[in-house]
Amino acid sequence: MLIIAAILPELTVRLHGSSLPLIVHYTMRLAHYLSLSALPSNAQRPYDGKRAYPEKYNCASFAFPHVGVLCKRSGGMSQTALEVPTMDEASQCPLAETDDKFGEAHYFIERMMTEYHEPVQFRYNLNAFLQALRNVTFVLQKELSQRSGFREWYLEQQTVMKQDLLLRRFVEGRNIVVKQRSLEINSSAMVGFFRWRTLKLAISADVPAHLSSKYLVEHMAPLTDFIDAEHSAIGEQYGVRREWKAPELGDDNVVTLCDLAWVKIGNVLSEAHDFAGWHSLPPIEHGHKVEDCNVLLEMDLDPSLPRKWGWVE
Repeated sequence: MLIIAAILPELTVRLHGSSLPLIVHYTMRLAHYLSLSALPSNAQRPYDGKRAYPEKYNCASFAFPHVGVLCKRSGGMSQTALEVPTMDEASQCPLAETDDKFGEAHYFIERMMTEYHEPVQFRYNLNAFLQALRNVTFVLQKELSQRSGFREWYLEQQTVMKQDLLLRRFVEGRNIVVKQRSLEINSSAMVGFFRWRTLKLAISADVPAHLSSKYLVEHMAPLTDFIDAEHSAIGEQYGVRREWKAPELGDDNVVTLCDLAWVKIGNVLSEAHDFAGWHSLPPIEHGHKVEDCNVLLEMDLDPSLPRKWGWVE
């Protein structure tokens, strides 16, 4: 019994066709109910009425609107403490417009995460991000084109960027979006039951890209019949963990790839500030974690459900 409970979080089934074989279905249900017997009593784990997820995705990688707000002339920033420049100082930065374009790209990553479960919005934000990120180096060249030594410096940077497979794919992706069509977007999901935001038991399936995660939670997850209608086990509810892939950009999750590309361009921008005699902090690597946004639960859709289920007195 304990062994089954231990392996339960990793137990998934791949759907082929429209139905799940009954023997697998009831085996999974049995494993679920056996696992419950090893849990503490619900009475010992009262729900305190607080939501188990953030009200809104908050980006941890950027404390200010864009990197330009954190730039100063070389020697003007403390090595031991962050000294925030005034807006006047930021406006004097020779790369102020480039900084703004970089901040625009960052904005669209955040929008991808806040609207992760809405297919149309997610796709539009991806298209906008591809264009905004490409514009960073365009504007950078314009702002520094008259500086002595810039041509040679940028040729070196350009050579490195052209050798980077991810950045090449993002340039090609931007060209496709601007001149031809939207990128091919594929979606898959783990649909089942969660204990708070931890996936416990689910069915893994490819999902039509046009279906919202809300639809999956409301119409597909209950078909698994993993949870009693009263939701008597505190914290347990239906949900979905969704993945978005764009093969033309790479094999990883779209948000992860966008974050990596954004960081790479941010490092070029940081070095450009150094070239211009200013200093700018580079972005934090992996600041945008897809794990912060790829789960959608019943109580995300309706925050009043914990009270209706009796989790809150």
